[in-house]
Amino acid sequence: PDAAIVRRVLDGDVDAFEQLVLRHEERVRRVVARNSRSADVPEIAHEAFVAAYLALSSYVETSSFEHWLVRIALRACADHWRARGRAPLVVDEAVSGELLAPLADSADDRELCEWALAQLEREDREVRTLVYFLDYSTKDCAEVLAWSESKVKIRTHRARIRLRRILRGVLPERGRTT
Repeated sequence: PDAAIVRRVLDGDVDAFEQLVLRHEERVRRVVARNSRSADVPEIAHEAFVAAYLALSSYVETSSFEHWLVRIALRACADHWRARGRAPLVVDEAVSGELLAPLADSADDRELCEWALAQLEREDREVRTLVYFLDYSTKDCAEVLAWSESKVKIRTHRARIRLRRILRGVLPERGRTT
């Protein structure tokens, strides 16, 4: 269905793009929320859709439109951070509450998880977002990130180890045991 809508847009029915936005808006916002500050989510998601519209002619119908769009959203996040400089990601309860609820029972735990994820490198945060929060398969994640499946597995494993180290370094300070 997405490929047919893309063809309509490319044939001049620009209003049809709204259908793609409505269909994929939640997914794009979730990807952006996991890779930026919540205050920036609407702006970056909008930038991602504008970039997708402008690049629509580069979409290849044999691949997943969603994967193509998620790749653009991740690029929009990276562009946004580059434009802002290397400012630290601030923990935001609104984002962490929705996306980290399965990981943590209390607001403090969600805040800690969000902070720890912000300490990861961009690629590690992206792979963790796709695999663990958005339930992408290794194959789908590889397609979105333009990586091999082996690299996805390795980066996922390394990101898990880094996250564990980060949390172990903080938990004792908060009166918890590992």
